[in-house]
Amino acid sequence: QRLQLAMTIIQDVPLYFLDEPFSSQDTKMRQKLYKIIQRYCMGKTVLIVTHCEQDIHLFTDSILQLKNTHGVLHVVNKKQKNKEYNNIIDISDDVHPEQQDKKQADKTSPIAVYRFIILGVLLVLWALIIKIFSVPAYIIPKPTDVAIAFYNNYSILAYHLLQSLIPLGVGVCIATLSGTILALVIYRYKSLTHAIEPFLVALQSVPVFLILPILLYVCGSGMLAKIVALSITTFFPLFAGILQGLGNTPYVWEQQKLALKAPEYRFLYYVRLIYAVPFIWQGLRLSLIHAPLSVLAVDWIGASSGLGYLIMLSHGQLELPLMFCGLIIVIALCLCLNYGAKFLDKKFIE
Repeated sequence: QRLQLAMTIIQDVPLYFLDEPFSSQDTKMRQKLYKIIQRYCMGKTVLIVTHCEQDIHLFTDSILQLKNTHGVLHVVNKKQKNKEYNNIIDISDDVHPEQQDKKQADKTSPIAVYRFIILGVLLVLWALIIKIFSVPAYIIPKPTDVAIAFYNNYSILAYHLLQSLIPLGVGVCIATLSGTILALVIYRYKSLTHAIEPFLVALQSVPVFLILPILLYVCGSGMLAKIVALSITTFFPLFAGILQGLGNTPYVWEQQKLALKAPEYRFLYYVRLIYAVPFIWQGLRLSLIHAPLSVLAVDWIGASSGLGYLIMLSHGQLELPLMFCGLIIVIALCLCLNYGAKFLDKKFIE
């Protein structure tokens, strides 16, 4: 690579095109190479394509920084070493990013309309099936009865929803913290992977319904059993996502780390975790989807409050409208957690 760079400069042509002329091995002598190129290319036109911020000061007239925002390439003014490059050539598309966002919103708005239409059609079919086939109220309640139950029992529903949200939030936080720590330890000491992996697979393969009686016996039927059960069930997707993400660092960054002799903890913070973010959020999404189901499982077996307890109690007392209210809240909770994780994933990566 250095030989090609030297041969290019020796040719003494009026225009030089250098595509990534420096490698990771040139880290320690990059400044010397800068001076050589500046000396031999004085008065000539040099076009350099680079990803390194340090190479920017080679330019004297203009700098073009390509930035991909919403699928549109646009140029950003750049300052380097108290210099401001104003001779900026615009190579962006004709569509401004704000207009691109507006077009994207116009495309997504019909989807919301279609969803409301489908929901309305399902409600109409629900009411028609009950009326046509004369389905008794103790099997399937009418949509109007469910709406009335929502209005009459909103305080009860809010209480049981809160009793489910508290262990859900605490359990996910504990699972995130423990999964991150264990993934970092296993990735740092890879010999532990073969020792711990069989136990993790065995614990993951055990159905949650078999673990819950033990948890209820040890922790009681209160909030602690819910938190422990949620921590166990949401731990594995998070742990797997973090561990997979830590191994997703590109090989070129590993070589750059060796060349710079960068400390592992700084490389972990500035590089590994950045490339692991998509995998971490994917694991978090899976955990949040399974979390409400785990809450229901705990409530059904031995809890005295929560959405699962309310659904089971309403079913036993044949209060089906109230039971359907609990089911609708669980479905809405799963959807909110899923779309919330998607939204945070998109914003965090941007």
